[in-house]
Amino acid sequence: ALGEAGININGLSGPSTVDDLLVGHLLVNDPDVARTALEAAGVRVVRVQDVLVADIEDRPGALADLYEKGGFLSVAFAYMTTAGQIVIGMDHPDQLVDARTHLGLV
Repeated sequence: ALGEAGININGLSGPSTVDDLLVGHLLVNDPDVARTALEAAGVRVVRVQDVLVADIEDRPGALADLYEKGGFLSVAFAYMTTAGQIVIGMDHPDQLVDARTHLGLV
């Protein structure tokens, strides 16, 4: 359904089982079109969530350095993209804004 709608998956977390539901996160180029395509295919989309996407070095300690510099307090999930970037979802949107500011991504 996503391919037919012209949606590229740039990153993927999951799926995993939570309370007998299959859940995951897709990083896509157009969330609104992706949601429409998935729902038309019978996939329940619980929410569209803003995330932080940042370059990260491939070296020991790079993730710890990024977390420290970004001031991350409450990370809900993190995973890598197909381009080697890190995707970080946070529980509170205001923390996401603060982290982007600390990392110079605004």
